[in-house]
Amino acid sequence: MSQYDELLKEFEAYGRSADGVEPLMQRISQRLHEETTRYNWVGFYLMEAPSFDALVLGPYVGSFAPTLRIPLDKGLCGAAATSGETVVVNNVAADPRYLGSDLVKSNIVVPIFVKKSVVKNRVMAELCIESYFAETFDEVEQKFIEDCAALVGRYMEKEARTAAENSGTSRWGRNNGSGAAGTRPLQKTQGAGHPPCPSTHPCPSIQPGPSIQPRKSAAPFHTSCTAIARMRNPKMRLIAPTAPGPRRFTNGPPSCRNR
Repeated sequence: MSQYDELLKEFEAYGRSADGVEPLMQRISQRLHEETTRYNWVGFYLMEAPSFDALVLGPYVGSFAPTLRIPLDKGLCGAAATSGETVVVNNVAADPRYLGSDLVKSNIVVPIFVKKSVVKNRVMAELCIESYFAETFDEVEQKFIEDCAALVGRYMEKEARTAAENSGTSRWGRNNGSGAAGTRPLQKTQGAGHPPCPSTHPCPSIQPGPSIQPRKSAAPFHTSCTAIARMRNPKMRLIAPTAPGPRRFTNGPPSCRNR
């Protein structure tokens, strides 16, 4: 088995247990960069939603700072997205479309399609690899990289289909945080450090119903003591505690003070 076949087998196995597509993208970027000496920058660009008129940077590994956002009418990445075909340039100095580092000599960009989802066979991402060596990407290299991109496309398709069935929207592509269609549905959370709460088991602080409001104070409040004390002395005033612990009453019954 060749090195390329072994890597593809590894990526397929990792994808089956990965928590989403972006960890798979990061894994592929890392492993290709580690195992292939001439792959000096490996990364993914994701289609920007909802406009689908630009590519935004996704997971990557490399030795130089990449372009963060590429309009579809610019660069080799834009050319691959608009044509839907792999773009291979083994001498980027001779191609005015190239936008990246002056150190790079060769570049390959492979579009990634999501076919069976609400986006209907649209280019939703790209695998981009750049090399400091001229003539890096021959036919064998191109076929291997296209196989890596196709593998990612299958997992993107699966995730998009699942998201569409669950929420009516597709996970792909990526937006800039506006919450527009095409992003992962937000999960309910209770606060920092608290794990996401499944919809079938909402947190107490996010109970459904407009009439239910969260308690304003985090200090313990003993309803039974309060009711009894107020019945005995309606003019009773509450004193906020100086440290975590039960509230105290100025005129309340002693039995309620530290209960």
